[in-house]
Amino acid sequence: MNKLFALGFILLMIGIFVIIISLLSMGMESMKVGNLTGGFAVIIIGPIPIVIGGGSEKLMDTALILGIALTVIALTLFFMFRRMI
Repeated sequence: MNKLFALGFILLMIGIFVIIISLLSMGMESMKVGNLTGGFAVIIIGPIPIVIGGGSEKLMDTALILGIALTVIALTLFFMFRRMI
């Protein structure tokens, strides 16, 4: 059980780190380019990623790919640890 807690904590910290880095990079990019605005959020409910937000098509595609990748990782970890218990 301690391994699962540690894994969950590490994934949480990685998620927070990714959010901070993405906010900083989006801010830096908007300062360079000018009016590049937009933002997306990926909410994963069960195995279904939901992408919300507004902005350019490129940002939406990136958020959708991120949501699918996170879903695949979550399902893989779920089935991998389910067999261990």
